[in-house]
Amino acid sequence: MRYISGPSACICVSAILIMNYKIFKTAHRANKRRQQRIQQRTADSDSTRQHQAFTAGFKLAKTIVIILGCFCGCWFPLMVSNAIQIYANIFTVDLITYGNMALYFAVLNSALNPGIYAWKINTFRAALFRLFGRN
Repeated sequence: MRYISGPSACICVSAILIMNYKIFKTAHRANKRRQQRIQQRTADSDSTRQHQAFTAGFKLAKTIVIILGCFCGCWFPLMVSNAIQIYANIFTVDLITYGNMALYFAVLNSALNPGIYAWKINTFRAALFRLFGRN
């Protein structure tokens, strides 16, 4: 167990970072294509289009940083608790209680994600409202 916990946590965090990077790149490319289509249809000035593209990219980057920050903040206490228990062989009642609370905090991350997505992404919010029958 000792040799699995540390590397598996690193692999999971690395995989999540890589996937979010790919999501960011894909969304950035889609945003660029959308901006190019808008540019072809409108006669706005170049500076306005560049500002709109920068604003959309910045908003996307902020959303990803918030999601990754919540993920790391929610899972870090559990990883620390597991590392202490496994590598230091400390199993006190306080540490086990802390580990259980950290587990609930990590599960809280799954509950936070839909809220963050609905808060930051308009299309997700609209889809969520449609799902629950609100227009």
